[in-house]
Amino acid sequence: MKAIIGIGLLTVGFGAVYLLYALFRKLFLNDTVPGWSSIIAAVIVIGGIQIVVTGVIGSYTAKIFEQTKNRPRYLFKQGPKKRPGLDELPPPLATSGSSPDRT
Repeated sequence: MKAIIGIGLLTVGFGAVYLLYALFRKLFLNDTVPGWSSIIAAVIVIGGIQIVVTGVIGSYTAKIFEQTKNRPRYLFKQGPKKRPGLDELPPPLATSGSSPDRT
């Protein structure tokens, strides 16, 4: 997910550089097609922002997914030691499935 965020930031940077290039050509050389440079620069910058936002949402979604799996954070080679008398459960009460007669 960090790579996607990096690609998005790189795209935004490229759009900003292209916008500066288009401004330079418009102001000093005056040989640009009207409207084309601004539209392309805006599309590149907005597309980069969308990629960054998608990467951020993906990062949070991945964190939520990892937390909802209910897996322990640590794995142990050996389980806890049994304590005599404390870890045994008492036997369940015997029930016949019917209620006792009350007469």
